[in-house]
Amino acid sequence: MTSIRFSTYSLLLLTIAALGVTAAPPKRIASFEGITEYQLDNGLGILVFPDNSRSKVTVNMTVLVGSRHEGCGETGMAHLLEHMIFKGTPAHPNVPKALQEHGAQFNGSTSVDRTNYYETLAADDENLEFAIRLEADRLINSYGSIAQFVGKETEKGPRDFDRRAARAKAQKPPLCSF
Repeated sequence: MTSIRFSTYSLLLLTIAALGVTAAPPKRIASFEGITEYQLDNGLGILVFPDNSRSKVTVNMTVLVGSRHEGCGETGMAHLLEHMIFKGTPAHPNVPKALQEHGAQFNGSTSVDRTNYYETLAADDENLEFAIRLEADRLINSYGSIAQFVGKETEKGPRDFDRRAARAKAQKPPLCSF
């Protein structure tokens, strides 16, 4: 079984460097049954759960934004943004390809109160560093705007997207409950 040489503190320092944070070191918040929680000055929380019995490493980024944060008439925005994160960055122009090249199993999901992205890879230093840097990069440098993303999705044609129906829906006043 492969052993990851990163210590918990090294992992935290790598995460901070990947995020471009130059503030104070993370503050240890709590530790329970092997899971340790840290928090950066900017509010970012980091959970570290080492499991030396596994030959895999999973990096999971959870953003506490979901469909309940959408405004009236904005249904689907959180899910749309989930998909945008896979569209690439200057450092990782093809995120799915980069993940596949590292042998990762990956996905993302959106819920009422959160959006998360994860990748599970073979446990080695290179893969762990890659996954942490990728998540930091995607969080900060994702390509495009919502308008660019919607434009590309609608160029596929009427089978994939009915523009007339979308325009009609956009012109209707949104139904809201207060």
